[in-house]
Amino acid sequence: RGLAQECTDGSQSEHPAPMALALFDESIHVERKFAFDIPAALGAGATVCEAEGSAEGTRRFEMSLLGYEKVGGDIVWRGARLLAAEMTRKASKMRGRSALELGAGSGLLGALAAHLGAHAVVTDGDEGEVPTLEENAARFCDGLGLGGSLAGAFLEWGTEAGVRAAEASPEVFRRGGFDLVLGSDIVYIPQYIPDLAETIAFFLARDGEALISNTAVATRTSQPEARALFLKSLEAAGLHVEVETPPDGPAFAEGEWSNTDYLLRISWPSAVVALA
Repeated sequence: RGLAQECTDGSQSEHPAPMALALFDESIHVERKFAFDIPAALGAGATVCEAEGSAEGTRRFEMSLLGYEKVGGDIVWRGARLLAAEMTRKASKMRGRSALELGAGSGLLGALAAHLGAHAVVTDGDEGEVPTLEENAARFCDGLGLGGSLAGAFLEWGTEAGVRAAEASPEVFRRGGFDLVLGSDIVYIPQYIPDLAETIAFFLARDGEALISNTAVATRTSQPEARALFLKSLEAAGLHVEVETPPDGPAFAEGEWSNTDYLLRISWPSAVVALA
């Protein structure tokens, strides 16, 4: 079970796991390792940090996840790796925070946040994806010793869905209950975009930040039109948005990116973002 075997302290999520909606079938999943450079102080003495990072003052941290193999052999889309790299730049500020990943798939972003010390919940509105999230959460262990936790759960989008989730599982979900809301390559179907914006507004803490990356091609519309609808929906929800695009956006400093790729930094107006 990958890195879970290296942890023997029994560290698990602080959240009770919701009832499974479906059974996990390991035979249709593959396991992939992900490596990140984090500040050396966070990896001091940790068995999951075995080498120096590529930059001075960093160490290389590895973790494993299960997921469905995509074209090219990966289990996540490229936007998840873009956002994960952005999260490592905030690594020293993650500890003790609460994080929510939307449309999580394999749950890379939430799992990374948990390893960096956050209390993370990885969610998906597709019942077929939830067993994978729950299995990866069950395999999580606090290898860096930063006190993080990981839970997987079903979550549909929209204000009404958020209210239902908060009422059904108040120990997991509550309005304004997350310092960090994460999502990658989830802005592509127009009919769900307004509900996505509502969900971010419902769960984002007043001093929190949402990070949404997108490199996927939109369906039933163009990618620029999907982004425009998302920005309009976020504005309607009362949220402030900063847009980063290649080649000048800091998140796109390395690698080659399409001119339709973007990263959004979302917060409440005039908020002092705790994770900035």
